[in-house]
Amino acid sequence: MSRNVDEGFCLYEELYNKGIELVFLKEPHINTSTYKKALESNISMTGTNVGFILEGVNKYLMSLAKEQIRLAFEQSEKEVQDLHQRTKEGIESRIRLV
Repeated sequence: MSRNVDEGFCLYEELYNKGIELVFLKEPHINTSTYKKALESNISMTGTNVGFILEGVNKYLMSLAKEQIRLAFEQSEKEVQDLHQRTKEGIESRIRLV
């Protein structure tokens, strides 16, 4: 989906904000529907001082959802980097054999 974590996360948010549903076959926990549920499942404010605590909990839940998305993109970026490194090493070892 992207070349790096930051680019992927920005693209994810951009597409999400446009109402585009993203489905990840290997990472279903970061599907946009999951993210949307996290946004919509905010705890209702009470109109009292407890509302400050609930607002903090809601912000924490959103932060947690964003972190899960970033972690998934970081893992994907690492897998791509590892694949490039192994491919490079394979080509170099093949050249030495020839």
